[in-house]
Amino acid sequence: MPGPDLSEPQPGGIRAWDRSRLPIVPRWVGLVALVVVLLGISAWAITRQSSSSPGHSAPSLVPTSKYIKVKDPGGAFTVAYPPSWRRLATDNPHFVLLAEGPNGASFQVAKTTLTAPVDATNLRAAEKLTTRVVKQGPGVKLLVMKYRQPEEVSLGGLPGLLYLYTFVDPTTGETGAHAHYFLFDGKTLITLVFQTLPSNNFLALTHLFARIASTFHATPS
Repeated sequence: MPGPDLSEPQPGGIRAWDRSRLPIVPRWVGLVALVVVLLGISAWAITRQSSSSPGHSAPSLVPTSKYIKVKDPGGAFTVAYPPSWRRLATDNPHFVLLAEGPNGASFQVAKTTLTAPVDATNLRAAEKLTTRVVKQGPGVKLLVMKYRQPEEVSLGGLPGLLYLYTFVDPTTGETGAHAHYFLFDGKTLITLVFQTLPSNNFLALTHLFARIASTFHATPS
């Protein structure tokens, strides 16, 4: 049975956004980061306390109840971000949220409509196409591919796939890292992308990213 067609439309932010919207295009991080991620990840709910990179202390954690809540204009979901982060303006109609935090951290949420529905029963059929989307950036290096597959996740009531990979900022040449969720609600594709630039900040921010991800909740259709 052929998989669902995710080839279009695709949110412009799935692959990259420019410097006013945080530029990204992918690459490789260090072996130490890879080992820590392999040890600590379980459906992106990373609860292991990660050591911070030199010069970058782990951010203080504000209760998620104090986060700034954002509702999808179409009513499909809600999500929130820390009050110390800065929300960025965007004219991309697919973007629901762009927010910038400390130590090169940022968070993007986008939504688009698929040509066929995806749920937990045909999630792996969609994987071939989500992998193609991730790999469209030059130099993409996937960090965690258990059994050569992305991690299956359930987040906020939706099934999905999680990719961890690195990238090269085309403007500065720095290596960054992404945790990239593809979440499926029938014909609606929702993507959450957590970014660190440079990549050596990733370990210090994993617990914060997990807390932000936990604020995502789908609205029942």
